[in-house]
Amino acid sequence: MFPGVWRGLDGIYGGYVLARVVEAVRVVDGFEPMSVSIQFTGAVRDVDSDWRVEVLHHGGSTAAVGVELVQGHPRLTAFGKLGGAQGERLLDFPIDLSDLPAPESLESYRFASAMPYESFLDHRLIDDPAHVRRGTTRAWIRFDESVQQAPELGRYGLAAIFLDAQPPGLFFTDPPPVYVPTVDFTIHFAPGGEFDRHGWHYVTQSTMWATAEFCVEESRLYDRSGSFIAQVRQTRRIVWSR
Repeated sequence: MFPGVWRGLDGIYGGYVLARVVEAVRVVDGFEPMSVSIQFTGAVRDVDSDWRVEVLHHGGSTAAVGVELVQGHPRLTAFGKLGGAQGERLLDFPIDLSDLPAPESLESYRFASAMPYESFLDHRLIDDPAHVRRGTTRAWIRFDESVQQAPELGRYGLAAIFLDAQPPGLFFTDPPPVYVPTVDFTIHFAPGGEFDRHGWHYVTQSTMWATAEFCVEESRLYDRSGSFIAQVRQTRRIVWSR
């Protein structure tokens, strides 16, 4: 069952669905997710769910896990690639965040149609929405559990939620679409590092291209020091009116 508090405009908020799938593939001891891809075949609802998880491959250095979510009929299929003994990063490209305004100096962001799950997030857009350039938004984000406690998720699931929390770039166009449901997700994780669920994280989201029917967006997540954590790319369907 998906908690109703994670409902979005049409079904369960995609970031939480992604988080649950990411957690579901972690079934091989000693292996951690490197990438997870999801194909949606229907909106996920807050109803009884049948999770079907299968280890498709378990080798010496990699493993593969398949996931299917059924709610009356299949709602998504997913494929997770896991790696063992990933060790420290030999190559890394941290970014300089020293010139950004402090999170506490910015106002909290809320979607025009308030979402229940926003009570879990302290989300501060860095750029004025009226001046978002080329469909790219930047923000500070962290979990805020002062109102109620968020469901327990590991670092991978939490990163997935942060990556999908940004407002879609098309929301800043004139006129904006009503909503942009996700068609597919692919998320990639960097190995190592700590994840402070209550610490500030830096997230960017860019619209790579858009037509009147679909768009592709890419998001990247960093910790407060500028170290890369994960990135996600998703295809969205664009709904202009109900």
